[in-house]
Amino acid sequence: MSLRIGHGYDIHRTLKGRKLVLGGVTFDTDFGLDGHSDADALTHAICDALLGAAGLPDIGHFFPNTDPAYKNADSQLLLQKVVAALRERGWAKIDFGQGSAPHADGNFITQSGKLEFYSQALADQGLDGLPFFDPPAEAMDTELAGRFPLALITPKTHLFLNSTFPNQKRQHSAQPEPYVVLHPDDASPREVADGTEVRVFNERGAFVCKARVSDEARPGVAVAPMGWWSADYPEGRSSQVTTSQRLTALGDAPTFNDNRVEVEAL
Repeated sequence: MSLRIGHGYDIHRTLKGRKLVLGGVTFDTDFGLDGHSDADALTHAICDALLGAAGLPDIGHFFPNTDPAYKNADSQLLLQKVVAALRERGWAKIDFGQGSAPHADGNFITQSGKLEFYSQALADQGLDGLPFFDPPAEAMDTELAGRFPLALITPKTHLFLNSTFPNQKRQHSAQPEPYVVLHPDDASPREVADGTEVRVFNERGAFVCKARVSDEARPGVAVAPMGWWSADYPEGRSSQVTTSQRLTALGDAPTFNDNRVEVEAL
């Protein structure tokens, strides 16, 4: 027996004058979610989780927003079509004795135990109790973008995972030196070629490494994988010297991937 578990998510912007439908339930509000169908984001996420578990394309493949047949469509009907498509391919839900609605009684990790759209805990902290947009500190700052036009992100390397492993000979020999990836459209006007030593900088600091030119990076984005120790950088400083100490409004999380920089060839 092949057991599969799927994950799904969906995002729609809010829109005045639309009905709000979530999980097939219509709420009495003066706004809803914008979309081609009824924009039931919860049901769409469930559809994507089921399709992903079966190794099938996402909901947009089966019900494209360019097809007038799905204009204002009831997403519960789309979910029925997804379930039918899975059954046709031999997939079936495993019965754990929970019935057809295992979460009908809630048991969510909220104060009420139910699915909540308003958080009293956030309101008590002086924040909006409803979902809200917490704007990035630098990515949308047009004045800052004029001086530092590239957004720097620092994902983990494939072999290091974190800074525990770079000093181990096997891992380090496979990824011996740090680098920054630039899209050709960003590299060309800066006279940066593959292998050029570059300086990545902003007002907080700078680090030096070699550049890789590839369309794996999006235009306007510099990608500097992290994990190497400072001693691996020519000047002994890593990308961390450019990052901000600012924390997010929610959870006091770091903002190190919300970071504007410039890159110059050396």
